[in-house]
Amino acid sequence: MSELTEGLERIRLWLMRNIPDRAAQLSPGLSRAEIDAQAHILPFKLPEEIYELYQWRDGSSGYNFLFENSEFMSLQEAVSAYCEQMGESRYDEREEAKFFEYSFPIFKLWYQGNVFYTVVPYQQGKSIIRMYDPECNDYSLRYHSLTNLILHAASWYEAAAFMEKAEDWDIDEETKCLLDIRYMAWNYLTSLITKKGVGASKICREIYQLHINSDISLPNT
Repeated sequence: MSELTEGLERIRLWLMRNIPDRAAQLSPGLSRAEIDAQAHILPFKLPEEIYELYQWRDGSSGYNFLFENSEFMSLQEAVSAYCEQMGESRYDEREEAKFFEYSFPIFKLWYQGNVFYTVVPYQQGKSIIRMYDPECNDYSLRYHSLTNLILHAASWYEAAAFMEKAEDWDIDEETKCLLDIRYMAWNYLTSLITKKGVGASKICREIYQLHINSDISLPNT
């Protein structure tokens, strides 16, 4: 089992134990031929990580599969979102078209329909994860692979406590920051250090600074 599938299974098993209704919302996976049939209209070849993802499951009918706020779109929904965003970008002749043209959206922020985690084909068999948020002009590189994003989410779930009555999450701030350091792109975390009061707490900024500047080995989290 690859690291990507292992991470996906960790998320599914966590959901089954803690929020079984959400685990039940995952749709059966697709065959490689079914993926090719739906993705043939795209102007690029999907990375192998995307094939592995959609062969595992074809999205979720729920709105918060990734962390607590991002929807796992079906392949059909993802292809439609790509076509819709490219149509809007080209119509308005906006600069973000160049960020999105070779990016494939897979996770959508549930309360803001045009904000996505996108997979960008990079080199042979490799891909990176960028945020696509045209309203905030945020196209930042967040992860160096889809695998890192999924492992981050799996570790986040396992470290967080879900309070069913409040339908809310609680995760220790230091643990959250250490998980960011372990899985996210350090250039992105470095940018958060300089944006005081924006995007990261004071505790997180201090932890990012400590580990990025000193290259300190991470404890087990």
